[in-house]
Amino acid sequence: MKTIIKTGTIILIVSILLTLGYMLISTAQRKKNISNAIQTIPDFIATDLNGNPFSQSDLRKNIPVIFTYFNSGCDFCQREAKDIRENIRLFNNVQLLFLSTELPDVIGDFAQAYDLADYSNIIFLHDANNKVANQFGISVIPTTLIYGKDLQLLRKYKGQIKAVHIIKELRL
Repeated sequence: MKTIIKTGTIILIVSILLTLGYMLISTAQRKKNISNAIQTIPDFIATDLNGNPFSQSDLRKNIPVIFTYFNSGCDFCQREAKDIRENIRLFNNVQLLFLSTELPDVIGDFAQAYDLADYSNIIFLHDANNKVANQFGISVIPTTLIYGKDLQLLRKYKGQIKAVHIIKELRL
């Protein structure tokens, strides 16, 4: 009887360790695949606040692109939006995309509240079902991805970032 219990325990422990090992390796591989996939802006599809599709092909050519994934109720996101607005002159030659899974009306209210809705280089997008978030490996809000003119990733920031640091990363 003791032999059966010992054998069963060993098998259980080995099974658990193998499962955990597999999960760790799978997660690491997924993160590596996403990291490789976002080195250049991948094809993505979100919708603007009017419900029209917006994708990589809609980006303006030869200017840097900033993706900021946010939530209107997030204090860090609010401070980042306020800081960008206060330093908006630094972003004249940059396309800013603000993405959220929230309803378009809520996203629009956020854009209005932080006085960012009327700039032609700032686009607010709805990411239904976290498709873009999953594609870009976004798990924290705010997350900001900074792409240069060549659409190559310069830096991915998790958490709040100051506007001057974004511009510094772009070397404008």
